[in-house]
Amino acid sequence: MKRYIFAMLGVAGTLLADAPSLEVDRYGQYTGEDWPGKVTCDEQLRAEAAREWPLIRDAGFDPARFDRFGGRLDAGDFEATGRFRKKKIDGRWWLITPEGHRCFIIGCDAVGYREGGYSSPLKEPDGSARQGFLELPDLKRVPDGISGGKVNFLAANLEKKYGPGYYEKSKEVNRRRLIAWGFNSTAKWGWGETFGLPYVEDWTFRTVKRLPRRRIDIYDPGFAAAAGKEVAALTARRRDPMLIAYSTENENGWEARDVNELAAAEPAVASKQALVDFLIRRRGEAEAAELFRVSGGRGAMLENRQRIALPAEDVADFITEASRHYHRIVRELFRRYDPGHLWFGASHCRGQSDEWIYAAAEFTDAVMLNEYDLYAQWSTGLMPRLRELDNPVFLTEFSFVCDRRGLRPYNSVSTVRDQRSRGLAYRHYTERMAANPLCIGFGYFIFFDQPVMMRSLPSSFAENMAMQLSQAPGAKPYQEWLDQLNAAYGLDKGILPGFMTWLSSAVRGQFGDSWKWNVPVVQKFQEVIGLSVVMGGISFVVSMIIAVPLGILAATKQYSRTDYVITAVALVGISLPSFFFATLLKLLFSVKLGWFDLYGLVGRDYAQLSSWGQFCDRANHLVLPIITLVIVSIGSTMRYTRTNMLEVLNADYIRTARAKGLSEHVVIYKHAFRNTLIPLVTIIGGSLPGLFSGALITETLFSIPGIGYISYQSMVAGDIPFTMFYLSFMAVLTLVSNLLTDIMYAVVDPRVRIS
Repeated sequence: MKRYIFAMLGVAGTLLADAPSLEVDRYGQYTGEDWPGKVTCDEQLRAEAAREWPLIRDAGFDPARFDRFGGRLDAGDFEATGRFRKKKIDGRWWLITPEGHRCFIIGCDAVGYREGGYSSPLKEPDGSARQGFLELPDLKRVPDGISGGKVNFLAANLEKKYGPGYYEKSKEVNRRRLIAWGFNSTAKWGWGETFGLPYVEDWTFRTVKRLPRRRIDIYDPGFAAAAGKEVAALTARRRDPMLIAYSTENENGWEARDVNELAAAEPAVASKQALVDFLIRRRGEAEAAELFRVSGGRGAMLENRQRIALPAEDVADFITEASRHYHRIVRELFRRYDPGHLWFGASHCRGQSDEWIYAAAEFTDAVMLNEYDLYAQWSTGLMPRLRELDNPVFLTEFSFVCDRRGLRPYNSVSTVRDQRSRGLAYRHYTERMAANPLCIGFGYFIFFDQPVMMRSLPSSFAENMAMQLSQAPGAKPYQEWLDQLNAAYGLDKGILPGFMTWLSSAVRGQFGDSWKWNVPVVQKFQEVIGLSVVMGGISFVVSMIIAVPLGILAATKQYSRTDYVITAVALVGISLPSFFFATLLKLLFSVKLGWFDLYGLVGRDYAQLSSWGQFCDRANHLVLPIITLVIVSIGSTMRYTRTNMLEVLNADYIRTARAKGLSEHVVIYKHAFRNTLIPLVTIIGGSLPGLFSGALITETLFSIPGIGYISYQSMVAGDIPFTMFYLSFMAVLTLVSNLLTDIMYAVVDPRVRIS
């Protein structure tokens, strides 16, 4: 009977697993959850349109305070050139509007009626029909309802809301809505010159030769000519006074992985030839050939098809040279076709080489950064060098994701708890950015919430990467990329062969590149381990200084009021979790008293501080995390010390020592304490992994970018290379700690000798 029941359950489970699951309703909303304001009918959309219009109908820039570009009339008059330009005033960079007034860009990205690259795919990566849609848009009413193989619920909902002519109606509504919300720009990817607000025109080159991962073959002899034709067409907008600047190639800067992969490219690839020539100039032909593990000259190096790990300093310098080469060419193209407008270059993101960004800053009119971390820790690290280069910064993308409205968070770095938290995060982030004298503005990404099905595909890293690579102009099909990536990462093998392949590389110290951080795993580890060691080391020393004396005191005053108080404190430290203490400390010292920042490693004014001021700022941000670690660790040590001390104090040799007339201080600290140390060694030795592993929960709660926080982010993102390295590192630390414990026994216990 039992077997029959289990068999039936198995059949039912199989049928349910194979049945299509409905995830998205006719409005593009998640079906598995309800929330206030969720759309249930077309009438609701039309009612919301009628309710909103009287509220925003008169929205516009106050002519008594702003010019028509959002420039401040009360901040001085400057030369009116008819175009946006940049100007440094009293140590701070500003944009100057065409009418000659200071302007700080407060923008919103992707204002339009198309969801673009963030719409829901109509098909699975393998080409099969995507399940989960209740109803697809009516293409007779909404021609853009399905475009490029993606479902555009935004356009379909706008048609339901505004009826025929929804394009023009929504355009006017959105313009007034943005101004009413406090925005003065559509930043990037908006309606451009037809919308009536300042904007940055972003462009991706369509006809240039590409390397893997969409990178441009920038040394290709035909690159300048191909890019020049596109720049000439793009600059037809040069007469639009709302055009702030041009931007090209979003998030497409080189990184170390690109250079190492370039070494294994086809011999005919121009950028590979440039890399080989660079190494020959730098090291000589013979030494360069050794790096490629070939015998021969330039030709043998070009024929190499094996990926190699080039020296980090060579990679960094070549990236610098390549970035200067690329940006010099494109800058000259824009100067040729539109010398009057600014060129901001590309938007840079976390994971790209710093060398690429710094070199770009030498040629562009501003540095554009996409920074999704609430505390902007990556971009803050760039600021000292950018201050030296003295180039403005434009934060082109940032946002904060919440899953309380049917959406699924896709970026754990910018995920917040609820809708109110999104508003608080926006305020915190923008105030922090505005305090930076380099910052000339920012753009919130994006105008509409992203569809529920966009970033929730159950897929592997290789599948996601193959999908991106296959969408580049002239790229190989998805399946070819997938097969290539699976072979490169050993995902085409079984579990055991795949593990053995990884193990054979790991024992040689080769752990590969992090999928999330886009740098070698070991490099990322080296960047963050120091902070965790400092935090762990300080908290360990402080906790020992506090816990051991208190444990001894409690033992010597057994059953006294002092003993009871210390025991109660120890029990609280043992029983209550770290997140409770962290939240309590933040509420008291950050929210109520305002002594410390809630999150992050640096404050909003970090970039303007001196070296000593920056040190103090970092130290200030570590106070609460260290206190949290100390509180949660002293309890067990106090109890352990007290218990062992009581056992020792009842020993015969302690009574003998007292009978001989030795002072209580000598009895306690010379005779009893040393023997109490013997069991304490186990705790001290076992704490070694904790010193280097980072306090995962505490670092995450305070957004401290140590190894604990980074490893958590990597695990959430499915970063297998980094996770495997981290777990291997922890295993080695555990073995080392056991060895050190055995050695320490010989130090504290005279009965133990190392033979």
